[in-house]
Amino acid sequence: MSALALSFLIFLLTLGGIFFGALLRRALPEHHLSKDSQDVVRLGVGLIGTIAALVLGLLIASAKSSFDTQSTQITQITADIILLDNLLAEYGPEARPIREQMRNIIEPLADRLWREKQASAATTFELSGPAEKAYLGIQALSPQNDLQRSLQSRAAQVSTDLVQTRLILFAESGNVIPTPFSPSWCSGSSSYLQASVCSRL
Repeated sequence: MSALALSFLIFLLTLGGIFFGALLRRALPEHHLSKDSQDVVRLGVGLIGTIAALVLGLLIASAKSSFDTQSTQITQITADIILLDNLLAEYGPEARPIREQMRNIIEPLADRLWREKQASAATTFELSGPAEKAYLGIQALSPQNDLQRSLQSRAAQVSTDLVQTRLILFAESGNVIPTPFSPSWCSGSSSYLQASVCSRL
């Protein structure tokens, strides 16, 4: 059952309980409607309300923590891709094919991230073909001077960090934020990474 369906069911049950209580009031003996009985009921309802507010607050805090973690990881992936592109641009024209491959994998990567969030269970992680080619292409570069050796080393490290962040995000893909607590712009998450990266490349 989805989160929205469960929320709607709880709302209907609560509303039904209110109407049932209003009807039951007429059948109660007179001593059950005394001031003391009303105070006991009022205290009980207050306790239930406090517990419900505490549970709801913990649920919201958990959803926000999960969203903040995933948002930070998406931002880190975006920053790594931009930094990697800049390093390869400084390396020289030899790295241009790799940069083109990186541009081509941004949209599939964004779509794949979004599908993982929509899936009920994560599948086995596999590095996409173009992404693997770009990663191996960085390792296969043949630097001609100290500057290029330094840039290749940094690019290799950034690409490794990028893969690690991607793996962490995949491992946490099961921590889906319930729909009622998702930000309204989450429906456009498939283009969020693509727009963030492409606007800076």
